[in-house]
Amino acid sequence: FFCCVEGRDFFHFAMVSVPSKDELREFWLESVVFSDTLIARDKTARAFQYTARMLFGVTDFEFFGNLMRALSLSRKTLRFYKPVKALKRIEDATQDGQLDDLEKKLTVVEIASDGIYAAIDHLTFLQRIGGMKWMGPKAVDNLDRILEFFWFTEIVPVIWRESRTLLRLGRQSSERDAKMSEDRQRLQECISSLDARRRKALVLLFKAAVCDLPCSIFFMQPLSFKNKRVHKAWCGLLGLIASLISITQNWPQKKKLL
Repeated sequence: FFCCVEGRDFFHFAMVSVPSKDELREFWLESVVFSDTLIARDKTARAFQYTARMLFGVTDFEFFGNLMRALSLSRKTLRFYKPVKALKRIEDATQDGQLDDLEKKLTVVEIASDGIYAAIDHLTFLQRIGGMKWMGPKAVDNLDRILEFFWFTEIVPVIWRESRTLLRLGRQSSERDAKMSEDRQRLQECISSLDARRRKALVLLFKAAVCDLPCSIFFMQPLSFKNKRVHKAWCGLLGLIASLISITQNWPQKKKLL
């Protein structure tokens, strides 16, 4: 009897979990919209790049090493003109009325670091295609480590800003709880808004502190450290997780797509 019940329950769960035709179509259309963006191409390539890094560390198969290097080079071309775009993002951040003075400064440091990273990455791209043959292995490694330092300086302001955001939202949540006797509908809207902002801040903080920060430290290490299989494996895993988070964050919001 219990076997039959469990079987029926599992079958019902499986049927409920299977997406409908309309849901599959919606996902397909969302993927089309997503694929038409630069960030989609970059983060998807990043996910495969870090997967290859992880598998290269685990298996030591040169196929995964070649895939990792090819994807790394291809992603460098996606950063062309990014420093110019960063200037506009900095201007927008300084004029954003939703940010206080400290948040504006942290955001500017984040964006400026990203822009400097992209500018230096033009040089690393030139070196990878043979345009700087005078550089020896040590000089190339130093150039890569300088490049990744600006990824590190991009991550630290994000951790600071999102930690501060979580603390502020916590205080707002306490004030909300103290006003439980007020208008219920308005209170519920406030709760939903605060919860959504808290979830977003937590995800950004997790991505920056747990995934991106260790990876940036990995890339600033000497080549002898980066060539060890165990370090390739954990860095690849964290990079894959960060890439999947970025894809999820930038996925088109659910809406009617024609």
